[in-house]
Amino acid sequence: MGSVPSILDNHSAEYSHNHVVPSQCSVTSKGTAVHHAGPNKRRKLWGYSETPRPTSICRLPPNIVLEVVKNLDLQHIYSMTAVSRHFADISIPYYLQSAGFVLHHQKMQRPSVQLSTTASFAALNVWNRSSMWEPLHSLHCRFAYSADLAELQARHLHLFLQSLPYPSTIPHVSTVTLIIEGAERTRLTGVLKNLFVAGMHHLRIIHKGPAHFGLNLSPVCEWKDSRLVQMDVHGLVIFSPDFSSFAGIQNLSLHCASLTNHWANMLATVILPNLQKFRLYGVLPCLSLMIFLGRHTLLQSVRVIPSSDSDSMPLSKKCPKTSLPNIEYLDGPVKFVEAFLTCLDRPAEKLSSISIRPEKSSLRAPAVGKVFALAPPNLQHIILHFPYDDDCKSFMDAAKIITTASLFDLWKLSIVRRGSDNHANSKIWFENIVMWIKHFPAVRSVTVVENGIPRLKRRLLEVCDFLPESDVFTIQSP
Repeated sequence: MGSVPSILDNHSAEYSHNHVVPSQCSVTSKGTAVHHAGPNKRRKLWGYSETPRPTSICRLPPNIVLEVVKNLDLQHIYSMTAVSRHFADISIPYYLQSAGFVLHHQKMQRPSVQLSTTASFAALNVWNRSSMWEPLHSLHCRFAYSADLAELQARHLHLFLQSLPYPSTIPHVSTVTLIIEGAERTRLTGVLKNLFVAGMHHLRIIHKGPAHFGLNLSPVCEWKDSRLVQMDVHGLVIFSPDFSSFAGIQNLSLHCASLTNHWANMLATVILPNLQKFRLYGVLPCLSLMIFLGRHTLLQSVRVIPSSDSDSMPLSKKCPKTSLPNIEYLDGPVKFVEAFLTCLDRPAEKLSSISIRPEKSSLRAPAVGKVFALAPPNLQHIILHFPYDDDCKSFMDAAKIITTASLFDLWKLSIVRRGSDNHANSKIWFENIVMWIKHFPAVRSVTVVENGIPRLKRRLLEVCDFLPESDVFTIQSP
């Protein structure tokens, strides 16, 4: 075998001297066989080819790929986002923009997203799997009225919720808003079941569907772990006693024009152990409302605001006695406030502020006087809402009830009037305000919201010299 290197060296030197591709050789038991490379084999050895090799589309520059993407429809752009990471990084921003998926960035907050079209719902999943993903402050979803489109949109949202990692130390979405305009409820049930994975703190459900199609909230009672603190419900919904599983809810708002006795009775069965603030925008039978409120001893604030001044809340003489020792703020029509204070088995020692609203477009002296007679002596703030079309005589009559409240240690008085700014009426209105204030010698802060009298503050300070100038506010109502 000693002769093999010499033969290879000779051949190597010969071909290297003539700049020719080295020969191929093989060593056998009988000796060494040398095979000279022909012209075609030399080209293949050095990577040459008679025809140029085609360039891969994946190696195209980003600006050329983007020009290609701009000439495609939305469905084909969606397909390009799944080809490769290179194509996804280029096509996803343009796809999100074309689909109407826009991130609204706010100062010192995470971004928010509003979804209203099927394309924007589909874009949510594309954005979720891209490098652009980040936790959201709010997710606003408006489902289509068409049942087919709403089902498709709910399917996209369901896929997004299923792709979120759970459990998570931080919420993926802080606030979720669902606006439901049609009667589609099949897919929405799946959405409600999986909303808990978003780890949200605030849930807002707005149901604008047909009145006879109440949205059933029972699926949310199957949540495994809820961080929900606040829930706002608009429209007709169906509650369930299983809502007691939401031990963390502290704020509950109901927006409904009116509820039948059947739906109201279902609400009366709900127990939220940590409920502290309750707001009702609409009308509810007083008996069901008082039963519901009586189950929540941690309540601190109760607000009942009719949808219009002409609405009246059905009262009942069978309201049970309740104990709400932590109540601090009470707001509602004058008849409801009277019924609420009557149902308390003991005076509310922490009740410091009462807001009285009109009942059937009227705020008369006798009704307000009854409220003052039932109010605790440590009341510090009274807010009176005079109706739009009330006349000046009712204002004068209302001033007569102040004598029943002269013992109150009242330090703040707020008067809201949204009537006409007729000059003659305004003059009588001013005289009534002065009369109200003089009956409360301990008052140090006065706020008046009304339509007229731009010089009201100066005149109040002239007549009521015991008021400090820094605590007298006159606000022009919108």
